[in-house]
Amino acid sequence: MEAAKQAAKDLVDKGDNAGELEAYRVQAKINKLKSKLAEAAKLLKDIDKSVAKKEVEDAAKKATDVIVANNDLTSEQKAAAKAKVAEEATKAIDAIDKAKSEDDIKAATDAGKLAIEKEAAKAEIEAAKAAKEKAIEANDKLSDAEKQAAKEEAAKAADEV
Repeated sequence: MEAAKQAAKDLVDKGDNAGELEAYRVQAKINKLKSKLAEAAKLLKDIDKSVAKKEVEDAAKKATDVIVANNDLTSEQKAAAKAKVAEEATKAIDAIDKAKSEDDIKAATDAGKLAIEKEAAKAEIEAAKAAKEKAIEANDKLSDAEKQAAKEEAAKAADEV
C-alpha cells in the first residue's frame, strides 16, 4: 500500500512538473514569436521609410532636371538652385529617419517634397525674370528709363510670387 501511495504521489509530482515544464515551453514559444513580430514590425517601418526617402529623392531629381534644362538660368543660378534642392532633400530625409510613426513619416515626406517644389518654383521664377529682363533689354523702342522701370516691375512681380 505504501508503495502504491508513493507511486501515486510520484505520478502527481511528475504530472505537476510536466505541467510546469510545458508551461515554460509555451511561454518560451510566445516570447520567441513576440520577438519575431517586433523584428517584422521594425522591418516594415524601415521599408516604409525607404519608400518615403525614395519619394523625396525622386522629387529632388525631378526638380534638379527641370533646373538644369532651363536655358534662362545662368550656370551660377543653376548651381545655387540645385544646392538648395539638395539641402531640402537632405533635411527631409533626416526628418524621415527621425520619424517615430507612419504619420510622422508622411508629414516629413510631404513637407520635404513641398520644400523641394518651392525651390524649383523659385528657380523657374528667377528664370522667367531673367527672360523678361533680356526681352526688355532687346526692345529698341524703350528708352533707358523705360527699360529700367520695366525691369523693376518684372523684379517686383517675381518677388510677389
